[in-house]
This record gives sequence, C-alpha cells and structure tokens, in this order.
Amino acid sequence: MVGSGDGDEHVPVLIAGGSLVGLSASLFLGRLGIRHQVVERRTTLSGHPRGRRTNMRTMELFRTAGMEPAIRRAAGALSHHRGILRVDTLHGEHREWLQAPVSGSPPEHG
Repeated sequence: MVGSGDGDEHVPVLIAGGSLVGLSASLFLGRLGIRHQVVERRTTLSGHPRGRRTNMRTMELFRTAGMEPAIRRAAGALSHHRGILRVDTLHGEHREWLQAPVSGSPPEHG
C-alpha cells in the first residue's frame, strides 16, 4: 500500500529506495509491464557519484533497455575524475586520491 494523500493505492511491487538498484528495478519491471511504485525518503539527489563502474553484463542489460547512450553521456561528465578520493571524514583535511596503476604488464607478486 502506498499513501496517495486521498486514499490508498495498492501496487504489486513496492521498491524502497531510488538509488541505482531501485531505479534499475523500476526500469526493468516497467519494461515487463509490471505495475510498481518507487518510494525514496530523500527529496534531493546525492552529491556523491553512484555506480562508478559498470561490468559487462550490467551494461548488456542496460543496452537492452535502451539506456546505453544516456549512461555513456553521463559517464563523460565524470571523465576528468582521477580515481577514488579517500578522506578521514567528510569534512576532514586529510585527502588522498587512490588510483590503480596503468601499465602494460600485470602487477608483480612478491
């Protein structure tokens, strides 16, 4: 049951959370014609990136849903990022960029 303000609405599937998993579930349920409702407690977008990497199978699924062009456009906006920023606290002074080394050879095991 989802409160609609003037009564209650019954939906077969209630998705709690509008982040990557919830919105993806909504996308795929909608493609199958399954009625559903997404509820999210936040009223604004997160300032933190979500889904920094997408594996091949995930992209295959998004491609079948017609989402690949939009995902690639959104990824372009993040192309200047240098990796993952590690901080001691969200407001802390200690900040360190973590980057995987890029080389043509596998890492040495010692």
